[in-house]
Amino acid sequence: MKGKRNTSLIIILIVLIFAVVGLTKNYLIDSITDSVTIVTAIVGVIAIWYQLKKDHDVSKAEFVINLNNTFHDNEKIVYIYEKFKSNRDKNSIEVTEEDGRTMGDYIMFFQMVNYLVKENIVNISMIDELFANKFFIFVNNHWVQKYQLVYSMINMPVLELYETWFNYRLSTKKPILYKDKQLHIELGEQFNVKKNGRIQLKKDHLKGYDM
Repeated sequence: MKGKRNTSLIIILIVLIFAVVGLTKNYLIDSITDSVTIVTAIVGVIAIWYQLKKDHDVSKAEFVINLNNTFHDNEKIVYIYEKFKSNRDKNSIEVTEEDGRTMGDYIMFFQMVNYLVKENIVNISMIDELFANKFFIFVNNHWVQKYQLVYSMINMPVLELYETWFNYRLSTKKPILYKDKQLHIELGEQFNVKKNGRIQLKKDHLKGYDM
Protein backbone atom coordinates (compact mmCIF):
# COMPACT_ATOMS: atom_id res chain seq x y z
CA MET A 1 0.00 0.00 0.00
CA LYS A 2 2.80 2.40 0.92
CA GLY A 3 4.64 1.61 -2.30
CA LYS A 4 1.53 2.35 -4.39
CA ARG A 5 0.99 5.65 -2.58
CA ASN A 6 4.61 6.72 -3.15
CA THR A 7 4.43 5.74 -6.82
CA SER A 8 1.22 7.77 -7.23
CA LEU A 9 2.89 10.80 -5.67
CA ILE A 10 5.83 10.55 -8.07
CA ILE A 11 3.46 10.27 -11.04
CA ILE A 12 1.57 13.37 -9.86
CA LEU A 13 4.86 15.28 -9.57
CA ILE A 14 5.81 14.32 -13.12
CA VAL A 15 2.38 15.38 -14.45
CA LEU A 16 2.66 18.75 -12.66
CA ILE A 17 6.10 19.32 -14.16
CA PHE A 18 4.83 18.77 -17.69
CA ALA A 19 1.74 20.92 -16.99
CA VAL A 20 3.86 23.89 -15.86
CA VAL A 21 6.22 23.44 -18.79
CA GLY A 22 3.24 23.40 -21.19
CA LEU A 23 1.76 26.58 -19.71
CA THR A 24 5.02 28.45 -20.04
CA LYS A 25 5.30 27.49 -23.69
CA ASN A 26 1.74 28.73 -24.39
CA TYR A 27 1.72 32.02 -22.50
CA LEU A 28 5.28 33.34 -22.13
CA ILE A 29 7.73 34.69 -24.67
CA ASP A 30 10.50 32.38 -25.84
CA SER A 31 13.38 33.78 -23.78
CA ILE A 32 11.43 33.56 -20.55
CA THR A 33 9.94 30.22 -21.58
CA ASP A 34 13.36 28.60 -21.91
CA SER A 35 14.46 29.75 -18.46
CA VAL A 36 11.24 28.78 -16.75
CA THR A 37 11.24 25.40 -18.48
CA ILE A 38 14.76 24.63 -17.32
CA VAL A 39 14.12 25.78 -13.74
CA THR A 40 10.84 23.85 -13.59
CA ALA A 41 12.50 20.69 -14.88
CA ILE A 42 15.32 20.99 -12.34
CA VAL A 43 12.92 21.56 -9.46
CA GLY A 44 10.87 18.58 -10.62
CA VAL A 45 13.88 16.27 -10.78
CA ILE A 46 14.95 17.37 -7.29
CA ALA A 47 11.45 16.71 -5.94
CA ILE A 48 11.34 13.24 -7.46
CA TRP A 49 14.87 12.45 -6.25
CA TYR A 50 14.00 13.57 -2.73
CA GLN A 51 10.88 11.40 -2.64
CA LEU A 52 12.73 8.34 -3.93
CA LYS A 53 15.59 8.90 -1.47
CA LYS A 54 13.16 9.28 1.42
CA ASP A 55 11.39 6.06 0.46
CA HIS A 56 14.77 4.31 0.13
CA ASP A 57 15.93 5.52 3.55
CA VAL A 58 12.64 4.47 5.17
CA SER A 59 12.88 1.05 3.56
CA LYS A 60 16.42 0.56 4.83
CA ALA A 61 15.42 1.69 8.33
CA GLU A 62 12.53 -0.76 8.32
CA PHE A 63 14.89 -3.48 7.12
CA VAL A 64 17.27 -2.88 10.03
CA ILE A 65 14.36 -2.93 12.49
CA ASN A 66 13.16 -6.23 11.03
CA LEU A 67 16.69 -7.58 11.30
CA ASN A 68 16.71 -6.65 14.98
CA ASN A 69 13.35 -8.37 15.44
CA THR A 70 14.76 -11.51 13.79
CA PHE A 71 17.59 -11.49 16.34
CA HIS A 72 15.26 -11.17 19.32
CA ASP A 73 12.70 -13.66 17.99
CA ASN A 74 15.26 -16.50 18.05
CA GLU A 75 15.25 -18.15 21.49
CA LYS A 76 18.72 -19.69 21.11
CA ILE A 77 20.28 -16.38 20.09
CA VAL A 78 18.58 -14.52 22.94
CA TYR A 79 19.65 -17.22 25.43
CA ILE A 80 23.33 -16.81 24.52
CA TYR A 81 23.12 -13.01 24.35
CA GLU A 82 21.42 -12.70 27.74
CA LYS A 83 23.85 -15.16 29.30
CA PHE A 84 26.86 -13.19 28.09
CA LYS A 85 25.29 -9.84 28.91
CA SER A 86 24.34 -10.80 32.46
CA ASN A 87 27.87 -12.07 33.12
CA ARG A 88 29.93 -9.47 31.27
CA ASP A 89 31.21 -7.82 34.47
CA LYS A 90 32.25 -11.11 36.06
CA ASN A 91 35.70 -12.65 35.83
CA SER A 92 34.40 -16.00 34.69
CA ILE A 93 31.31 -17.50 33.15
CA GLU A 94 30.29 -21.14 32.98
CA VAL A 95 29.69 -22.21 29.41
CA THR A 96 28.87 -25.83 28.61
CA GLU A 97 29.41 -27.80 25.42
CA GLU A 98 25.65 -27.63 24.89
CA ASP A 99 25.92 -23.84 25.06
CA GLY A 100 28.65 -24.14 22.46
CA ARG A 101 26.27 -25.96 20.13
CA THR A 102 23.54 -23.41 20.84
CA MET A 103 25.88 -20.68 19.55
CA GLY A 104 25.31 -21.99 16.03
CA ASP A 105 22.24 -19.80 15.45
CA TYR A 106 24.16 -16.74 16.67
CA ILE A 107 26.95 -17.54 14.21
CA MET A 108 24.51 -18.02 11.34
CA PHE A 109 22.78 -14.71 12.09
CA PHE A 110 26.00 -12.73 11.74
CA GLN A 111 27.05 -14.76 8.72
CA MET A 112 23.85 -13.44 7.15
CA VAL A 113 24.70 -9.90 8.27
CA ASN A 114 28.12 -10.20 6.62
CA TYR A 115 26.42 -11.19 3.36
CA LEU A 116 24.12 -8.17 3.59
CA VAL A 117 27.10 -5.87 4.16
CA LYS A 118 29.13 -7.35 1.30
CA GLU A 119 26.17 -6.99 -1.07
CA ASN A 120 25.67 -3.34 0.03
CA ILE A 121 22.15 -4.08 1.22
CA VAL A 122 23.11 -2.53 4.55
CA ASN A 123 26.32 -0.93 5.78
CA ILE A 124 28.07 -0.97 9.14
CA SER A 125 27.10 2.61 9.98
CA MET A 126 23.43 1.64 9.69
CA ILE A 127 23.63 -1.36 12.02
CA ASP A 128 26.35 -0.26 14.45
CA GLU A 129 24.08 1.32 17.03
CA LEU A 130 21.71 -1.64 17.26
CA PHE A 131 24.10 -4.52 16.74
CA ALA A 132 27.64 -3.56 17.81
CA ASN A 133 27.16 -4.74 21.38
CA LYS A 134 25.40 -7.91 20.22
CA PHE A 135 28.27 -8.71 17.87
CA PHE A 136 31.35 -7.84 19.94
CA ILE A 137 30.06 -9.33 23.19
CA PHE A 138 29.90 -12.57 21.22
CA VAL A 139 33.10 -12.62 19.15
CA ASN A 140 35.27 -11.13 21.92
CA ASN A 141 34.40 -13.98 24.25
CA HIS A 142 36.80 -16.75 25.20
CA TRP A 143 34.20 -19.51 24.97
CA VAL A 144 32.93 -18.45 21.56
CA GLN A 145 36.49 -18.40 20.32
CA LYS A 146 37.11 -21.85 21.83
CA TYR A 147 33.93 -23.60 20.67
CA GLN A 148 33.23 -21.81 17.39
CA LEU A 149 35.60 -19.24 15.91
CA VAL A 150 38.73 -21.35 16.24
CA TYR A 151 37.28 -23.25 13.27
CA SER A 152 37.92 -20.22 11.15
CA MET A 153 37.41 -21.73 7.70
CA ILE A 154 33.71 -22.53 8.19
CA ASN A 155 33.20 -19.29 10.15
CA MET A 156 35.05 -17.05 7.70
CA PRO A 157 31.98 -14.78 7.12
CA VAL A 158 31.98 -13.87 10.83
CA LEU A 159 35.73 -13.18 10.75
CA GLU A 160 35.25 -11.02 7.64
CA LEU A 161 32.52 -9.10 9.44
CA TYR A 162 34.78 -8.66 12.45
CA GLU A 163 37.52 -7.23 10.21
CA THR A 164 35.09 -4.79 8.54
CA TRP A 165 33.38 -3.77 11.78
CA PHE A 166 36.56 -3.39 13.84
CA ASN A 167 38.14 -1.19 11.16
CA TYR A 168 34.96 0.89 10.88
CA ARG A 169 34.89 1.60 14.61
CA LEU A 170 38.62 2.34 14.58
CA SER A 171 38.27 4.84 11.71
CA THR A 172 35.27 6.53 13.34
CA LYS A 173 37.03 6.65 16.72
CA LYS A 174 34.40 4.61 18.50
CA PRO A 175 35.42 2.74 21.66
CA ILE A 176 36.65 -0.84 21.59
CA LEU A 177 34.04 -3.17 22.98
CA TYR A 178 35.08 -6.04 25.28
CA LYS A 179 38.75 -5.37 24.65
CA ASP A 180 40.06 -7.96 27.13
CA LYS A 181 39.42 -10.78 24.65
CA GLN A 182 39.67 -9.10 21.25
CA LEU A 183 39.27 -11.71 18.54
CA HIS A 184 42.16 -10.55 16.37
CA ILE A 185 44.50 -10.78 19.37
CA GLU A 186 43.25 -14.08 20.80
CA LEU A 187 43.36 -15.67 17.34
CA GLY A 188 46.37 -13.63 16.28
CA GLU A 189 47.64 -16.18 13.79
CA GLN A 190 44.60 -15.42 11.62
CA PHE A 191 44.94 -11.63 11.48
CA ASN A 192 47.53 -9.06 10.49
CA VAL A 193 47.63 -5.83 12.47
CA LYS A 194 48.88 -2.84 10.47
CA LYS A 195 50.84 0.11 11.84
CA ASN A 196 47.72 2.29 11.82
CA GLY A 197 45.90 -0.28 13.97
CA ARG A 198 43.68 -1.61 11.20
CA ILE A 199 43.40 -5.38 10.92
CA GLN A 200 43.38 -7.74 7.95
CA LEU A 201 42.11 -11.31 7.92
CA LYS A 202 44.72 -13.81 6.68
CA LYS A 203 42.45 -15.96 4.56
CA ASP A 204 45.25 -18.38 3.68
CA HIS A 205 45.69 -19.22 7.39
CA LEU A 206 42.13 -20.31 8.13
CA LYS A 207 41.58 -23.60 9.95
CA GLY A 208 38.99 -26.33 9.56
CA TYR A 209 37.70 -29.06 11.85
CA ASP A 210 40.69 -31.28 10.99
CA MET A 211 43.28 -28.82 12.33
